Amino acid sequence: MEATKMKPFFSTNTLWNWVAWVFACLLTAYIFSPILRYHAMVMPSLSSDGGKNLFTYLFHILHDKGLHFSGMNYPYGEHIVFTDGQPLLSVPLSYLKGKITIENALVVLWAGIMLSYVVAIRTCTQILIHFKLPPWLAMLFGGLIVSCSPQIFRVSGHFALSYACAIPMLFYYTLQYHDLKKLKYPIYIFVSGTLFTFLHPYFSAMSLVWLGCYAVAYFITAKGTLIDKIKHLLPLKMAVVGVFLVFWVFMKITDPATDRPITPYGILEYCTRGLDIFTSSVSPYWQMIVQNTPFKKICHGGEGYAYTGWAVLTMLTLLIIHAPFVYFFKKKVKFLPVHAPHFSGVWVLVALFALLFSMGVPFVWNMDWLLDYASLLKQFRTLGRFVWIFYYIATIYGAVLAYHNGMLLLEQGKRVLVVILGVLFMAIWGYEAKCYIDTALMAVDLMMSRSRWGQTFEQVRIAGGCYTQKAQWLHGSDKRPLLLMVLYAEKPDPNQEYLISASTYIGHFDVCKLYACYPERLLAIDKAKKDSAKAIANTLRAGQDTCLVNVGTWYINHLDSCKADSTFFSTGAFPYTLRKEIPLIDVPIAPVIGDTPVLYEFSCWALVGREDYKTPYFHLFLYDSSGKQLFDTDMLTKESTDNNGLWLRNGYFFYMPPACRRVKCWLVEPDNAYKAIDETMIAPANATIISKDKAGRTMVNNHKLN
Repeated sequence: MEATKMKPFFSTNTLWNWVAWVFACLLTAYIFSPILRYHAMVMPSLSSDGGKNLFTYLFHILHDKGLHFSGMNYPYGEHIVFTDGQPLLSVPLSYLKGKITIENALVVLWAGIMLSYVVAIRTCTQILIHFKLPPWLAMLFGGLIVSCSPQIFRVSGHFALSYACAIPMLFYYTLQYHDLKKLKYPIYIFVSGTLFTFLHPYFSAMSLVWLGCYAVAYFITAKGTLIDKIKHLLPLKMAVVGVFLVFWVFMKITDPATDRPITPYGILEYCTRGLDIFTSSVSPYWQMIVQNTPFKKICHGGEGYAYTGWAVLTMLTLLIIHAPFVYFFKKKVKFLPVHAPHFSGVWVLVALFALLFSMGVPFVWNMDWLLDYASLLKQFRTLGRFVWIFYYIATIYGAVLAYHNGMLLLEQGKRVLVVILGVLFMAIWGYEAKCYIDTALMAVDLMMSRSRWGQTFEQVRIAGGCYTQKAQWLHGSDKRPLLLMVLYAEKPDPNQEYLISASTYIGHFDVCKLYACYPERLLAIDKAKKDSAKAIANTLRAGQDTCLVNVGTWYINHLDSCKADSTFFSTGAFPYTLRKEIPLIDVPIAPVIGDTPVLYEFSCWALVGREDYKTPYFHLFLYDSSGKQLFDTDMLTKESTDNNGLWLRNGYFFYMPPACRRVKCWLVEPDNAYKAIDETMIAPANATIISKDKAGRTMVNNHKLN
């Protein structure tokens, strides 16, 4: 009887597996040593994204419960998903009231992020082993790839996007499914994708773009019938669509909002550019180039940043140089890297398609109308981040090229050359990685851009002066005071001065004064001023304008001679036109009293569309008696502090010089930014101008009086 061969208890593969995990843990500990030094009880930044995202995460855990977040959008609150509050962590922890502290919550946050780096390093190692690299080298390359990941710069600000294992896991599971055709890998994609989506919804979009790039690349490179290709892609499609379906159902049930922006600002503003791929202010080599050459323009980070490093760029550049010899001359050059066995062309195409998409292709080719058919992607606002897909594939490909071409040189007996090139390659990459780690805890600016239109419109009216309608306080039960921070270095405008005058001085902090603004007190003052204006308006006849304080020239045009489909006040409004610049105001100005400039306000109402963020702006010019220009400025409708539906009041304060004798104003229209313009006014800031239209409606200082 033949003896059964015993399987060794601790095989070589098992040993390397444990070594790889230990290496990943040690490297992660080194990357996050500033955090671990204080037992993970650290807030690396209290400004910009770092402050906001730490606040939302911690406030939700300590003061809220469930999905509603009450620490922003005062007095309404917000759905936790739209605050970068990492609901997968914060929602369960929010039910531990009295049992969890700020320190505990921070430990959970950092533990989750650090675990993602351990898994990312291990996953990149597995991918490289799949491409036939020895385990020890795959482990080192995996550590370098993750250490230089663009996601590492999110660990001090946009924490929910710093989970570095999401894309490597997506790559590994797709790679395994591509080669083995086992259905368990799409299931892994669905489960992991769903979990990451509830850390940040952007990861669901990342999986969608990954699938799209892989599907196109697979159709191009794979052999077989159309039906076979569809059958292969169907499980992956079901996995990714399943992630979106779970999230869509969840949001449909839990989010009552119906008026969130369809096109948040920035989708084509934050795309990847060439400098984002080839240069980096963090790289010590690029720092030397900037300091010692005329070349000064390099990338300082941003949404589309994905610098792969000098080592990888060298390999990819040599590959590109070699390509013409192969495809045009059918000849290989031995000293150029082309050998990467098992690295299918499908992954090269996935990286290329992801790079082009992150650059805004095809939308930036005067095809932005295609975004109307991709409303789901528009919600994710920033195309540049999808370049992370390119980064991971490109760096893995660079490592595979370096190893296998080194093996070719060894076969040619060039051992010394291989050692020299190998050490140089690792040293160049390793030094850049160290600089990345040393500067990883940096803040990144970003804004919230998906708040509900209705709530946002009501909130900005708080700063719009005494004649705006402050419905959130009139009808809401939350009467907590606002904290006003008034910078010493900036002079408040009249509307801001009005808020301050109705508030209580608390003291000063650093560079600003602090005031408490009590809603009920402000509403009472508002009511008194509105009642006074109504009493005067009742004495006016229909169609009459009057100015109570005549301190200088004032101008108002109801645009009744124009025929737009919608009007804000009175009977007419200026309709939309295809012209980019339109003269709107041209009026003479009487000399001001004295030699001191007088504060004036320009105001105008613009009807904008709900479908995107675009708004018109106005260009103001002041001239003296000889026609010499004294002053000019842009006045932005997006800074509006009064509104009615989608009608926004552009209000801008400026000083009228004593020498000014003429004011001109041009309407500037950037690509379908308005539907109608109404009620243009230029008047001294301390004047009170009351208008009454034929329907008996009243406006005071170009604010509709309700």
